[in-house]
Amino acid sequence: MLVVPFNRVIPIEQRIEFIGRRIAEEEPDLLLAWAVAGASRLIREHKFSIPQSCEQAFRDWMTEADAVLAWLSECVKVHEVRDDLPAVATNVAYRKFHDWAIEQGFKKDNLPAINGFTRRVRTNLKGVKYSASSRPRKFVGMVVA
Repeated sequence: MLVVPFNRVIPIEQRIEFIGRRIAEEEPDLLLAWAVAGASRLIREHKFSIPQSCEQAFRDWMTEADAVLAWLSECVKVHEVRDDLPAVATNVAYRKFHDWAIEQGFKKDNLPAINGFTRRVRTNLKGVKYSASSRPRKFVGMVVA
């Protein structure tokens, strides 16, 4: 999936009605050359070129759409671990996440249960270790602001 931001509004006096159709009808040779050049680049590089603005827009969209990612981005820091510290119990982290998400306007019914929350944190927060063998279960290396 690719999020493409459109940040510029073209002034009315610069707009060209049915521009796509006109290009196809009036400049088919240039359109074909452009498509072939793009396909050649894809074959040569084995991947699509993705502008930095699209990557940033995707990260922004994911953070806005995913309460756990938004919380991790805004409220959590990863710190160096010494003697299994710092650490946050998963139930404490979940409670803080839940309260923050409700305060931010996320719908309670759309928030994950604690098991889903824990899985999302483990998947998306590099540098934090999940300790399931201890009681209570905890995230080691995590600090919640």
